[in-house]
Amino acid sequence: MPLSLGEAIDNAIALMRGKIDAPGITLEVQDASRAASVVGDPILVEQVLVNLLSNAVDANRGRRGTGEIEIAGARAGPDFVLTISDTGIGLGDLAPEVAIDPFVSTKSAGRGMGLGLSISYNIARDLNGDFRLEPGDKGGARAVLQLPSGDSND
Repeated sequence: MPLSLGEAIDNAIALMRGKIDAPGITLEVQDASRAASVVGDPILVEQVLVNLLSNAVDANRGRRGTGEIEIAGARAGPDFVLTISDTGIGLGDLAPEVAIDPFVSTKSAGRGMGLGLSISYNIARDLNGDFRLEPGDKGGARAVLQLPSGDSND
């Protein structure tokens, strides 16, 4: 059953509001991502979005200037590709495919278990989609979530 990606994004932002509203963080959500629909369990999609937003906020924490987070998306054949980009610390020396492994983290000790990206990857695969990380255009990192489109025009 199709679900509104805009609603899932809004719910994830509401859950993360305390972290997102921290000084020095800006969030921009592109209209295309709000208007899309995807096929999947709303709770699982929101869990992935919360994980990715949390990582983006944490990556921007402690940097000089304003940390930017952008949520954007576009159709890609039968799928919708959602990206969450940040201008934070990036992946450092980690290869993107290694960063998705369980218990791998760029955060300092005690700041997380390194499970969010691994969980997000597994949820995406369970929903017949995909998930990957790549370097961001403005530094930082970009999380790419690909899910089957719920658009009835397919």
